[in-house]
Amino acid sequence: TQEKIAAQTQTIIFEKISPDAASVFNPDPTKFEDITKILISVVNSVTGASFTLTKIPELPSSIQAPNSKVFKYYSINKEGIQDNNIKSLTIEFSVTKEFLTSNNLNADSIRLFRFTDKWTELPTEKINEDNNKVNYKATSPGASYFAISTAGVQETSAETTGAAIEEPVLRKAPSSKAVWVAIIILILVAIVIYLIMLKKKKK
Repeated sequence: TQEKIAAQTQTIIFEKISPDAASVFNPDPTKFEDITKILISVVNSVTGASFTLTKIPELPSSIQAPNSKVFKYYSINKEGIQDNNIKSLTIEFSVTKEFLTSNNLNADSIRLFRFTDKWTELPTEKINEDNNKVNYKATSPGASYFAISTAGVQETSAETTGAAIEEPVLRKAPSSKAVWVAIIILILVAIVIYLIMLKKKKK
């Protein structure tokens, strides 16, 4: 028996989004404990646009996970608005101190990543913290898949992959003594061949 956990989703339809002030998407805290607020800024006024926030248990098979320590995955989808009309999405989120401590992470290492054709690190800053979590905000140029993760890429070592490191084979040069022995043997062989040929001529 396989159990599938349904993704948690919330959609908000905005009557109007004006470039004069950002519109606020307040996620339901009972569904989204990590995303606390999304500020939507547009280039031109738009009516009837909708944004959907989804908490994702795992990424689609077509998207490779970032090579870093991931806290959570989310997606933000939009309808009724063109990509070039989105000025920015300011996403406020939090990471539990339990996650940071258990993974030996510094709070300043956390970033928000956005996926287009690859994972891109977004400008992220720490806002504040309390006893249980650290709060951040990041700015994205548009909607997509997002990963709350550590900054940069973790290098893969031979220890983690199980691959053996091959040491270079050092070939020793022949010693000078061995060289002289080989020369003497060649000379002796040459003398023997010469004597044999000389003996045949005398016959």
